[in-house]
Amino acid sequence: MENEVKQILDFYKNNIISLYLYGSYAVNDQIEGISDYNFFLVLKNYHFSKELSLKFPPFIFTRDELFSSIDTFPIELLDIKERGLLLFGENILSDIEINESDLRDQIERELKEKLLNFRRILNTYDKHIPNFLFRTYKSLTPILRAILYLNKLDRPKKRIYIYYQISKHFDLDYHLFLKIEETIRNYSIENLNEFAFQFYEFLEKISKKYW
Repeated sequence: MENEVKQILDFYKNNIISLYLYGSYAVNDQIEGISDYNFFLVLKNYHFSKELSLKFPPFIFTRDELFSSIDTFPIELLDIKERGLLLFGENILSDIEINESDLRDQIERELKEKLLNFRRILNTYDKHIPNFLFRTYKSLTPILRAILYLNKLDRPKKRIYIYYQISKHFDLDYHLFLKIEETIRNYSIENLNEFAFQFYEFLEKISKKYW
């Protein structure tokens, strides 16, 4: 990670307002060899250049773009604000305010999309299901935290505890998520097939709350 950060800082220099690390590495929840580094970069000005080549390129906003996009990306910005790690510059996300109506709208869109995509993938070859379940399980984390935020509930930073809080709130079987998490951390993603229909039922249940 240090090399990526150094390249970003050296390349953008005085143009940087803020640089954050977010995702699993920011909260010490990573799985070595599986997790990626996620960077969020806010610049004074942006000009496209091919001179910088990174393995883990950041999401880049200008200040104006950031503050005009809060209603478009409330889930992502809330997640980085609460779970992100500021690596350089000012903590610009401390100034943003998340509108609950915008957050609810994005939660609804994201859950519907994930449910319909999962429904589609269940009707394909079995070999596609484990990786799809894995990606869905991971990418749900900020969405589930946003649901906890709307319901004024505690919002843990690590994924399995987020699923625990959601399980309590929706009266779900928490053991399903423990098994999925254990399977992933044992580097046995190909064995996730056995949880596919249970996970689909979970996704369907929470999606219906926002349908």
